Amino acid sequence: LGLPATYFCSQKCFVANYNSHKSIHNLAKQILEANGASATPAGGHRKTPPDGIICDPNAPIETKLALPPWAKNYNFTGSLRPTQISPRRPVPPHIKKPDYANHTQGVSESEQYDRATNNSIRTYSSKELDG
Repeated sequence: LGLPATYFCSQKCFVANYNSHKSIHNLAKQILEANGASATPAGGHRKTPPDGIICDPNAPIETKLALPPWAKNYNFTGSLRPTQISPRRPVPPHIKKPDYANHTQGVSESEQYDRATNNSIRTYSSKELDG
């Protein structure tokens, strides 16, 4: 929307001010649309390209390990950092895929069955884990 970043001191503060925050967004959208501009950039979210890919798989290692553009000025509190998104790479056929790999919604049939038949957290033996 082209608005400056807004920061809240806590979740409680955000909740308390959400209605006015949302009304400012709605007003900005109305102004953009009245001027013939789109409130949402082409392709969706303003920080990610339409296909979600922001790093060429053949890019140099420095590029691959660099922070994504949206995170360059972010003040991280811990050691975990995001990385560039690259295209999905196929898994070689000789590598066994988990049962959820081919499910349309990523659901693991074995986990669903396990949850339905056990009332406690199950500990698997090495033989069971090896399949």
